[in-house]
Order: sequence, then C-alpha cells, then structure tokens
Amino acid sequence: MEKFPGGEISVRPTGRGAPVNRKTMTSMNLFLRRWPQRTFALALLLAGSILFSDVSIASAAADSNATEKTKAVLAYLTSLPSRPDKKVLSGQFIGWMFSEDPGIFSRINQMSGKTPAIMSGNYADFGGEWGNFSSTNSLLVQHWNAGGLVEVAVHIDNPATGTWDMDTYVDLVQLATPGTALNDKWNRELDRISSGLADLQSKGIVVLFRPLLEMNGDWFWWGGRDGKQYRDLWIYTFNYMTKNKNLHNLLWVFAMNANLGNVSTYYPGGQYVDVVGVDYYSSDGDFPVADEYDELKKLGKPFALTELGQCDPSDSNCPSKDSRQIINSIKQEMPDVVYWSNWNEGWGLDNHLYVRELLSDPWVVNRGDINLAGTTPPPPTPPAPTAPAPPSGLKIQ
Repeated sequence: MEKFPGGEISVRPTGRGAPVNRKTMTSMNLFLRRWPQRTFALALLLAGSILFSDVSIASAAADSNATEKTKAVLAYLTSLPSRPDKKVLSGQFIGWMFSEDPGIFSRINQMSGKTPAIMSGNYADFGGEWGNFSSTNSLLVQHWNAGGLVEVAVHIDNPATGTWDMDTYVDLVQLATPGTALNDKWNRELDRISSGLADLQSKGIVVLFRPLLEMNGDWFWWGGRDGKQYRDLWIYTFNYMTKNKNLHNLLWVFAMNANLGNVSTYYPGGQYVDVVGVDYYSSDGDFPVADEYDELKKLGKPFALTELGQCDPSDSNCPSKDSRQIINSIKQEMPDVVYWSNWNEGWGLDNHLYVRELLSDPWVVNRGDINLAGTTPPPPTPPAPTAPAPPSGLKIQ
C-alpha cells in the first residue's frame, strides 16, 4: 500500500511518501501497521532470447481491439508458469511522476550485472498538478526500446475536492454516471491520464496499466467501498479509455492489497481484466502465500506481485534484507507468479543484499533475456559447420 494519506498541508512528493495531512498521520500509521477461450496462433515473433513462437494458446485480451503486440505480450505472460525456468520477470519502480529516479536501474545493474525486465512508473495527480508526462514516459520509452516491459500505476486526486484528500466521501455511483458533475470531473482526469498513455501507444509500447489499486484497503478514496459501486467504476473507466480514448495498448492489471481478501467483492469480471495480483510488503523480508493467491489464480489470469517491499510499508529507511527471499518465496509459496516489481527508496532492489544472486536465479527473467519491442523474427539458425577439406594427399580413416 502507498504510504501517503492526503490532505491540507502538502509538500512535493519525494518518494513513497507524498503530500501528507498532518492531522491524519496518527491514524494512517495505525492502519499501516496492520499489513503484515480463445485460441490464436501468434504470427508475431519477437527478437531476443525469449520469443513468443512457442505460445499458441492464451487468454484473450480484455480489450477486443487490443493491438497484436498487446495480445502477444499477454500470451507471453500467460505462458510463463508452464516453463521450467526463465518464468518470473523482475521489476522495479522508478518513483513518482514528479521525482523519478532514473539512476536506480543503473545502480541495480552495477550491483548485479543485470537490468530488471519491468520498469514501473506512476502517473500521480497531487493537487491537480498533472503537468506533462514527458519525464516518466521518456524513461519508459528507453526501457521498452531496450527490450523491456513497462508498467504505469495511477494515483488520482479526490474528484470531490480536487486535492489529495483521502478522507472526503466520493459518490462512486455519480462518478460513473454520465451527465453528472462528478462524472465530468472523472472524465477530465481520465482524459489527462489517457494523453500520457496515448503517447506511449503512438510509439508502439504495450503498458501494464494498474488503476484503482489496493481497493480492498481503506486508505484511498476509492478503497473499502461498496463492491458493486467499485466494479461499476472500474468497468466505466475501462470502457471510457478503450472506446472513447481508443487506447488499445493496455493490459489491465487488477491489483489488490495482500492479505485483506474480498476478491469476489471487487473483481469486475474477466472481460475487464488481463492480469491479477497483489501489492505485498513483508516486515520479515519473505513472502508467505498471500491469502488472495489461490482465489485470484482460479480466475485464469496471469498472477503478479504487482508491488513489493521487504520491510514494513511505513519504514522508508527499510534495513537491507536478503533479496533472494523474493524468488525463494515465489518458488515455495506462489510458484505461478509471472512478475514482481519492487517499490523504490528503502524498498528498492538497490537497497538490499544478494541482488546479483536474485537476478541470476534460473527462474528470473531480466531485460537482457527478452526483447518485447522486437517485431522481426530472429536470424535463422546457421547450418552445422562442416569439417574442412583435408590437405591434398591426406587420407581420412
């Protein structure tokens, strides 16, 4: 879960902490401590060490007009649990839209000789200051062009107040009802988000899109609400962005908070979701099976640890932990996980130990193992070398 409550006294976000209402900090810290089909042949072969050519059956994309590349990425993710190795993509969050840390991937590479497969960014609206998306998008574009996959999570101001206010009630029914004042405000927010995603679509980039996250907690204005109202808001958002804004490069990620349950309450339906997962933080550094794992897996979607940290979510000075616990926990507790993404700052991979060993594990897929931006098949396998002709007069026995 995100470590920021909303409020009246705001400062520019510098990392996981964001604008804070001083009057709500005590209650915020209290709840922080509670955490513990369709078959299609793929004509698209992507260059790189991991190709999609061995994937012939996958779940159809939620968006019926999804681009071929979007379908291919989903097919790849769907195939991962059945592989013997190279089956879990590594990921790392780069920071808020206002304060990205472009050096975090370089630091991880210096530590390990590897680069995470997924770069996670965030479109965040603090006090209505969307600004432009160029700083985040430029980093995502570079990562995609180097072969990696990208994710965009979204944090939106309270539409009722236009501020980072998590306490004021928002009528979700009005939010999803065309013609209401709240719906007009919501559409304007979605228009702004869509402009950033459209820029990525114009460059051929497939995005793991994670909106309205951690809805089974109560720290966001959209969280802990009536299940039907939340589902209707998700469905409205999906339809608006795919049909009104013509965004067809998105894989829709339904991300709950780990170990708070209520899957059936909030899940909007398979026709509106491509990937399921949980945001999971562990004070001990390891990750026992999440309560939602089995129930979400039964939905037939790729399952991910969509946000991850190896210490208490309220401790931005997270002490270094053995990062090998991440993949060991996946192997032992949740073997069908297809990717994880570390949060940044104290929760980032660059703050922990044995990162080289983690990213070198046979199960782990890093950016150097894939080329999801590729559109051409690999060069043909060269013929086996033939023995040179023997020197004149030499007999071969």
